[in-house]
Amino acid sequence: MSHTVGLAGRACGAFARTAVNLEMINQGSSEVSMMFGIKDEDMTAAVRALYEEFFTAVPA
Repeated sequence: MSHTVGLAGRACGAFARTAVNLEMINQGSSEVSMMFGIKDEDMTAAVRALYEEFFTAVPA
């Protein structure tokens, strides 16, 4: 992720657009993954928001 500026911002923006509130953000030292803490009731919306942002959206 050190070579991809704005990656966390894109994820947080996707959550914000779908009204998913982040309780926690954690990134391991390897920069391979990010973990987001959300409430159980927001899980489906969060997964869909990330999928749409990173797998179906056309990059700007």
